[in-house]
Amino acid sequence: MKHFLNYTLRLVLLSAIILGYTTDLCADDNYTVINEHAILCNGIIYGLDYDGFNENAVANYAWVSGIPSDDREQCKAFSINGSVSYTIEWKERGPNGEIIKRQNTLHFKVTEISNEAFKASKLTSISIPNTITSIGGGAFENCENLQHVQLPSALEELGTDAFKGCTSLTKALLSNSMTEVPAGAFQGCKSLIDISIPSSVKVIGTSAFQGCSKLSDLNLGTVEEIGASAFSNCSNLNPIIIPASVKFIGVYAFFGCCPINIVMESGEPPHAQGAFGEECYTKSQLIVPFGTIDIYKKSNLGWSHFEHIVHSSL
Repeated sequence: MKHFLNYTLRLVLLSAIILGYTTDLCADDNYTVINEHAILCNGIIYGLDYDGFNENAVANYAWVSGIPSDDREQCKAFSINGSVSYTIEWKERGPNGEIIKRQNTLHFKVTEISNEAFKASKLTSISIPNTITSIGGGAFENCENLQHVQLPSALEELGTDAFKGCTSLTKALLSNSMTEVPAGAFQGCKSLIDISIPSSVKVIGTSAFQGCSKLSDLNLGTVEEIGASAFSNCSNLNPIIIPASVKFIGVYAFFGCCPINIVMESGEPPHAQGAFGEECYTKSQLIVPFGTIDIYKKSNLGWSHFEHIVHSSL
């Protein structure tokens, strides 16, 4: 009977439990409880994942789910916390019928930014902690005031269209833990000037940098696959250096980038059917390793269309 009374009392006091949340990192800042699985700290909403109830609760992780709708129209710099904490408080009846106050503090590591978390907001800058391992699709899409971003070193997964349409973005530092730049990741970032692809990245997805018209300095690292339209209409590139690691270049990958010098580092032509477009074939210069001109001229992988194939110096 006592167990039943204790359990019933806990259910009745659920609203008191919610009101009892506090957060160590946000205690002195603008902090609001949304519900038992979400808090608002410094303008950012954190989702909280935990198991158990009261004294048996175990914190799993937290994620950034976004910002309130009224903040989306304000120009604001945000800083994401690497961890958040809150204390659950509740009351239960003791063995002699007395009311006993209890509490349990849970600590959460912030590991994710949700899909479309900051999409189309007036965000000007964002500080992302190294605890973040995943950024969701469209997380910063169409944040037109965002000027630069440094992705955390622990980041493994970047979602599709993550920074698409960030037209003021001039610089993006990628993570050495990433293996792919996904489709549309920086599409339409027309102010982006340079990008260095870490050696960990092997795939650049479809339209990943399409329309980055100011992109002039491109280091492809040890990429193996360049997706369709990945760099189409990046009209300021010069030269384009294709590393020996590249095995496949998708259709229209460099469409609208010519005339330009295209430097090949491998004597074995990668697959590149339809990758460049007619203007490249007639007006650009294809520079290949010494002694491999005939190999490229006879290639059926898209290179024989070039009218101007020359060899690089020894």
